Amino acid sequence: MRLQHLMCVGLATLFAGEHSHASTLVIDHVDTKNFKTRGELVFFADVLDGRNKPLTEQDPTKIQVRIDGQPVAGKFVVETAREADEFVALGILIAAHTDYNQPEPNILSMQKEGYERLLSNLSANDKVALWFYNDQTMKTLAPWSSDPGGVGRIPRPERAGGESPKLYYALAKAMEDFKTEEGLPRRKILLVVSDGADDWIGLGRRRFERKIANIPESAKASGTKIYALGLSLASSEHLVHLAKLANATGGIYRELGDHDVEGLADTLEGISKELREQYVITFTPDEYRGDDETRVEILMELEASDGSKAKRVYAKKLIVPERPIDWPKYLTWAGIALGALLGLWLLFKLIGALIRRRANRPVYVEEDGVPVGVYKGKLMVQSGGELAGDTFYLCDDVTTIGTLKANQVPIVAKGISKRHAGIKIEDMRFELADFGSTNGTFVNGTRIEKQFLRDGDVIRVGEVELRFSLK
Repeated sequence: MRLQHLMCVGLATLFAGEHSHASTLVIDHVDTKNFKTRGELVFFADVLDGRNKPLTEQDPTKIQVRIDGQPVAGKFVVETAREADEFVALGILIAAHTDYNQPEPNILSMQKEGYERLLSNLSANDKVALWFYNDQTMKTLAPWSSDPGGVGRIPRPERAGGESPKLYYALAKAMEDFKTEEGLPRRKILLVVSDGADDWIGLGRRRFERKIANIPESAKASGTKIYALGLSLASSEHLVHLAKLANATGGIYRELGDHDVEGLADTLEGISKELREQYVITFTPDEYRGDDETRVEILMELEASDGSKAKRVYAKKLIVPERPIDWPKYLTWAGIALGALLGLWLLFKLIGALIRRRANRPVYVEEDGVPVGVYKGKLMVQSGGELAGDTFYLCDDVTTIGTLKANQVPIVAKGISKRHAGIKIEDMRFELADFGSTNGTFVNGTRIEKQFLRDGDVIRVGEVELRFSLK
């Protein structure tokens, strides 16, 4: 008997994941309703450590999705249930049988306190139902509600001992309640604290397994998980069945030893906080467009915040509705592409025109001081300075006069500024303008700011006089 007890405890621990350091990924639900319009797949998932505690701060860059085995690239947004305003349907099955109503410790009283604290932490949008089971029956304390009462109204067992409790009958009936109730939130959890003892166990292993086989099937049909806290004050040999059911439904199992009994109320209150730390992961694929006819297998794999890796195939094959072709998007990209091509064509045209213009630009070659080629006018230095008798030919659209070498007419003489004046040529009209020089610019003895030149006009800058003439 001692060996059998140790083996059962070991199996329960194995299913609980107590010895595993790897994380576990559990996918409650995959929502495809927004895929056709917004291209989003929404995963409702838990990432748990080796003790079935939620791992927080999941990095969205360390998640990948495969559809029918093929990796699908895209963007992930990770939120907690609290951040995403996602709610929970929480069914609470309260053990109220004789063994839990002993004077010390009184597990029934501890449950009442823990469940009341748990319920006080839920939001007004969460839905809760309460049931109890004992040695005689299973009954509803409070139907589905956002503000259930009834925890304090759990009846005491009518007689002490003599009969085994109705645990698995109660679990099966509660699962049926999840299936038939409409309008529940997408996250559905059935929570129970139990020692795993049940009158069905006395029927023999095969008959017992047939009796409880419908519980995981009902859980799968309604999308419900079992959260089980195993707590036995005597033999823990039956806890293994509770652990198996929690594992089969994608839920969690935790075993509370003798030293944890006093912390039962704190543990139950902590579960309400853990429910808010579950993840809502929104995945927007880059290219995958869905298929209205073919069911696909969806797998998610990730590296958790503790560095361990986990993956899980969603239990159901899904039809991901096919997205229509986003014609505005494609037309926008086509317009951008055509605009880019047009811009490149215009750029090449401009470059070609500049090259041709530069290639066709007249080349002025001087022979004996006279340019061979086309020029538009000329300035001859009549007097003043060292350049008297020199001629400057007006070949550019703008010819500047001053002492700097960069000017087309560079003259160094007294009274001339660095950029003294300039002649602009447009349609064979020659406009002389003073550039704000210190000593001014004169035409035929009159100081000017701007003036059109005529053939034979005499221009004076500083002490130098220049005669303007056409060709």
